[in-house]
Amino acid sequence: VTSHVLMGLTKSAPVLPTMLSPLGQACARMDLTAVHDMLLKVGYKDDEGAENE
Repeated sequence: VTSHVLMGLTKSAPVLPTMLSPLGQACARMDLTAVHDMLLKVGYKDDEGAENE
């Protein structure tokens, strides 16, 4: 008898890997440099006059 049967658990379907965009992959890795580079490539600019931390 398998362990999940002994514990009264139902066997769930395997989770398929999710396809992430390059931005999603960078976020999942917590790679802030890659996120910053991607934002620059799409033309992101800070708000004018806003104080940066």
